[in-house]
Amino acid sequence: MPNKTGRKELSSESIAVILALHKLGYSASRIREEEGLTKGIPKSTITFQIRRAKKHQNDPFIKAIRTGRPPKLDARAERRLVRFIARNPFETLACLSTPGKSGYRMHVNTTRKYLAKNEYYVFRPRRKPYLTENHKKERVRWARIYQNWSLEDWALVAFSDESTFELGIDTSPPWVRRKRGTAYESRNLKPTFKSGRSAVGIWGCISLFKKGPLVILAKGARMNSQRYIQDILYPNAVPFYDQLMIEYRDALWQQDGARYHTSKLTTVYLDAVQIQVMKWPAQSPDLNLIENLWRIIKLRISKKRQRIHNIKEMEDTIREEWDKLTPADWEGCIKSMQKRCRLVIKAKGGSIKY
Repeated sequence: MPNKTGRKELSSESIAVILALHKLGYSASRIREEEGLTKGIPKSTITFQIRRAKKHQNDPFIKAIRTGRPPKLDARAERRLVRFIARNPFETLACLSTPGKSGYRMHVNTTRKYLAKNEYYVFRPRRKPYLTENHKKERVRWARIYQNWSLEDWALVAFSDESTFELGIDTSPPWVRRKRGTAYESRNLKPTFKSGRSAVGIWGCISLFKKGPLVILAKGARMNSQRYIQDILYPNAVPFYDQLMIEYRDALWQQDGARYHTSKLTTVYLDAVQIQVMKWPAQSPDLNLIENLWRIIKLRISKKRQRIHNIKEMEDTIREEWDKLTPADWEGCIKSMQKRCRLVIKAKGGSIKY
């Protein structure tokens, strides 16, 4: 295959030197031999520049318009490709390069350039709970109710949630910086585990200015309404809620839609102890700011994972990190609640970035 030519226009400085020397009576051969910007320029190129300057005396530095190779896709075919990728964001480049998507078969590099031109790039997909249309409608209704709540209003809400911390799991970002050829060295691997790995279940609650108790759930115990009342609500949630009522004369309890949270037994108990429960939309961890605290704790524990060898050490580390949390860690999250509501409305009930 012959080598491609490297044609390019001369710089304005080189053209100026050529024209100046020609005006002094220099021939094209002599101009070519001069030291400086014209040395080594082909004689034919010098002659061409002189003729072009004579032809375009008003603009002797005019350059040719090089249209280049025509685009593979016309505007209509490009729009067709963009519409397809908008509807099918998980398709591969190989699939997008087939004639059925734009009307033309293309190399994957060409397809990638068209996607980049239209601002479509490849990212790791965010993981979010699946939302049905009913879920979305419920989220919008909820967001419209609370979108105008002030920080003082949200200060009365006690946010609660459960979480699971698995032994040996690294929750740090999934990237590794290494040299070529070292992909399978132990220090560069992110280990996976078989099912049945050890885990610690926890429960906690917070409000704007107060941090509630942390509960380590019994190992292997399956949570149900009775256990939720006996182990969490009666000894922990009720005293915390009562403290808020004493200080603010009003409070609202937040919990998600887990079955043991909303069962008849739990509902009757919450009514009996006079806890006012906030109605919460299903599949909405992005609205519960305590999820941000679990994320903070898991990232901090990931940095210590080499020193955690058993369940007892994991439990102690979780308690230690919970004790270190201060209102500064979640104050910004509570301040974002108004923004979260408006984002949900804007997304028509879809998932948001939180």
